Amino acid sequence: MNTIKYYTLLFLLSFSAISMAQEDNKRLKIINAHIGIGASNLINAEAPHKIISISDVYYLQFGESNSEFNYETNFFKDMKYNFVGGIGFEYFIKPDLSLSASLNYEGKGLDIDYRHKDSGGDTDYVWASQENYVFDISNHYITLPLIMRKYLNASNTFYLQGGAYMAYLIQSSIDFSIDRLYVSSYKFDSDQLELIDETEVGGNSGSNIRAYENDFEDDLTSTFDLGIVLGTGYTYPLSDKLYIYADLLFSIGLKDIDGVNDNEYSETSLPASSGYNTVIQSENYYGLNSNAKNFSGVLTVGVGLRL
Repeated sequence: MNTIKYYTLLFLLSFSAISMAQEDNKRLKIINAHIGIGASNLINAEAPHKIISISDVYYLQFGESNSEFNYETNFFKDMKYNFVGGIGFEYFIKPDLSLSASLNYEGKGLDIDYRHKDSGGDTDYVWASQENYVFDISNHYITLPLIMRKYLNASNTFYLQGGAYMAYLIQSSIDFSIDRLYVSSYKFDSDQLELIDETEVGGNSGSNIRAYENDFEDDLTSTFDLGIVLGTGYTYPLSDKLYIYADLLFSIGLKDIDGVNDNEYSETSLPASSGYNTVIQSENYYGLNSNAKNFSGVLTVGVGLRL
């Protein structure tokens, strides 16, 4: 009797497995390849303390006349544009609902080019200063988005999508430059004093300070990133098996960009030839906010094959 029950249970399990396999074979599976362009930035990139390191020691010494730097961020102006490409797989759970996974290369970062001007004086003496800041941060990731797609029409050509992504940093390069120029004049009115090149001020006083750094010994960018993705897309069939598609996907990181620092800040007074100087130390993300998050919008086009 036990033997009969055993073979009956084995038959039922085998029949169920065969039925599930047959059902699974009926479900549509798709492989695809895609390339495109991404626009990226860092959310909340402006540091709480704008101290920019020009050495491996993150400090800037200044007195009352030379305080923090004056850069500002702009979400749209500071966008960085990068290449995106990868391969993917789509599995249909229902005729209008699918699960998609892809393995992509994606560049992220930001590109700040900011100029700050200031001037003052009176009718006899005028001065002007100009500071130029360039931050070029290029972070290169291998990303794995896991996405649910909901098709909205009977022909399964238009869909909305959402899910999550994980990313692994494969390379990070940080370039920044700072140009500071101060000129003063007894000859011109303030509206005539222009800061284009120090040589243009002739016999008037002028000074130029340039700091440039493009190779850091310690990489501050976090090795792993994760976040949420939302978007839409459209497919166009070329045949029963082959189709082309366009995909728009926005991703928002949930993890801090800085894997080492957390905007630590301190002040120390040191004796100087005339009074005291204040040493300000802020350990941040190359002068930007350690708590900034990745943001990107990616437009890709590709080709898919129904299996």
